[in-house]
Amino acid sequence: MSTPPSQDPSVRLKYDASQIQAYLDTIALPSRHRESPVFSKPELARTITYGLPLLAALQKYQLVAIPFENLALHYNSVPSVTIQADFVHDKFITTACGRGGRCMENNLLFYTVLLSIGFNVTSIAGRVNEAVQPTSAQENWPGPRYDGWNHRITLVRFTDDATVEAEDGVKDVKRTFLVDTGFGAKCPTKPLELNRDVPTRITNMAPKQESRIRWTNIPDNVNKSQLIWVYEFRYDVKADWIPAYCFSETEFLPNDYAMMSFFTSHNPKSWFTYSVVCVKMVMGKRSSSTTTTTPRQYGQQAAEQLQDSEVEDEIVGDVTLFNNEVKRRVHGEAETVERLETEDQRVAALKKWFGISLTDSERDGIKGKASALS
Repeated sequence: MSTPPSQDPSVRLKYDASQIQAYLDTIALPSRHRESPVFSKPELARTITYGLPLLAALQKYQLVAIPFENLALHYNSVPSVTIQADFVHDKFITTACGRGGRCMENNLLFYTVLLSIGFNVTSIAGRVNEAVQPTSAQENWPGPRYDGWNHRITLVRFTDDATVEAEDGVKDVKRTFLVDTGFGAKCPTKPLELNRDVPTRITNMAPKQESRIRWTNIPDNVNKSQLIWVYEFRYDVKADWIPAYCFSETEFLPNDYAMMSFFTSHNPKSWFTYSVVCVKMVMGKRSSSTTTTTPRQYGQQAAEQLQDSEVEDEIVGDVTLFNNEVKRRVHGEAETVERLETEDQRVAALKKWFGISLTDSERDGIKGKASALS
């Protein structure tokens, strides 16, 4: 069983050993990562050498195993989202029905797993840019602008690593990485280090999709001297960067997420309330493309472990169901693989492409809703 509630408001629920084991089985974490010394010595989770490779593996395999989806808002007679650590573990792991959730759920699961293993984590929030939402496809769209706080993400801090030294010879003792497992097809697939001097850039999805974070101003601010972290991506190395979301390092509390989740799941202006979405990452063989992961970003030994661990597999694309279409993008090549005309076809597509089995009551829950197919 998980740790019981505490009277101390700063205490967060942790998963026990059996719940962690069930999670590792669900995401199919390879044995080479399960042999990490972090599992026997949790304090090693806070080091670059041992913690970062395991963190990267957990992020990658969760993205492949647990979909980003909002089915609870549509295939449900009373649309609702429960953001409690035990509940999301039961929904994603225990019931074994292939379900996932939105960022509030997926990143809550990931945060609780990391906390339980021994990582130094801080739960934060982001503002999503309209450029990566369905809003941007509307006629007369005015251009990129940020929503209010509406996205949950996690910072992981590493504080002790004798093998990593800065260029000036001073040992790095405080390094922070962004991790995200709940942003659909544009989600960062690897930990991204926060560096105020130089943007951190990675090959996000083979062969050419890139992601980066940088410390900058956003055009929405009146105060142009106010800086914030911005996560951006692009589908090709020659394309323009697209702003996805911005975030600060301020810790957000469970009650903050309750308010954020309620708004995004009930306000009619939120696209989650009128569109059905389901996204899962696709794993494949490493391509011949050159990775932009550098020893300086991760530390020499950690970088070697990260690259060695991905010799056989990496995230190369995604499968996305959006309303009445299923699209697949692998190695940068996109295609529509199904067009759906009826609810029976969409339910079958959820099973075929995502392994999601809906119950009869869930299937009935969408009847009469605007999001239902004929």
